[in-house]
Amino acid sequence: MAVSIATDTVRAAASAQAYCGGEMLLTAGAVRNLEHGFGGANADVVDGTRTWQVWVGVVGRVLTGGCDCADRRATVLCPHMVAAALAAVRAGFTWNALPKSRPDARTVDPAERRFRALARTLDAADLVAMIARHAVRDRMLSTDLEVVTGCLGAPGGEDLERLRALVDEARAIPDSRYEYDLHDVATAGRAVVAELQVLALRPPSVELLDAVEYTAERWDHLAGVLSQDWRTYDEEAREIGSAIAAVHGGLCERLRIGPAELAERLARLAAVCETDSCLYPTGRYRHLLGRDGLQAFERRWKELRGW
Repeated sequence: MAVSIATDTVRAAASAQAYCGGEMLLTAGAVRNLEHGFGGANADVVDGTRTWQVWVGVVGRVLTGGCDCADRRATVLCPHMVAAALAAVRAGFTWNALPKSRPDARTVDPAERRFRALARTLDAADLVAMIARHAVRDRMLSTDLEVVTGCLGAPGGEDLERLRALVDEARAIPDSRYEYDLHDVATAGRAVVAELQVLALRPPSVELLDAVEYTAERWDHLAGVLSQDWRTYDEEAREIGSAIAAVHGGLCERLRIGPAELAERLARLAAVCETDSCLYPTGRYRHLLGRDGLQAFERRWKELRGW
């Protein structure tokens, strides 16, 4: 549903400080690569030495957005979102309201809320000591800590090469060994998922998305190998495939991949995979593809299949 967004709408959705900061960023020419996306607007906003990827749009009847900066909150626009929204208003963008169930509008998980409450009861020094103690043993926690504190950026070439090497090693198991155990394939798949989930904690990049699709294509073959003993490995194969798909969907959401590009990516995977790709069918991407994207996927998939 099309909605009208004006400067006053943006002002009402932000604090006075955030609105002032957004106006200053816009005046300074900080809003780059402004484009339509998901019913609203995508943009890169330069603030000092950092560039933030921003989305602003209407969820339900509320102007909201997404930004990776520390000032972001679910219900109030940060200065980067304000700048992007004002730029879109100035450019005459058409806004389409999204349903409230959109992933960006989700609330904090009840279990996480409980642990936050417990953490607030600790002395700061005790909390720091506990985090450090567990971060030494827990790679997910240590990575998340380094990301939140600005010590880690998007995965680089070496990180992605390690992932691809792990994937290639798993893919080679059925071909490089005269005798192999299906348990080895499942174990290698779990190791790949663990690496993917750690990398997904870091700021998103198109290069990481490409690496996830590389993984999905090769896991598709390995899932077929595990189907030789489907009674034992069917559930585990599905869990591994679902974990890969969850990382892929999360990256597409965070990167604001446009419907046309996403349709092309999904269609290519659906066409080259020997069995049903873990990224197919496209139901989990419906809110990203929209009607036009779903139709583009169907056309392109059939075209690549030669139908």
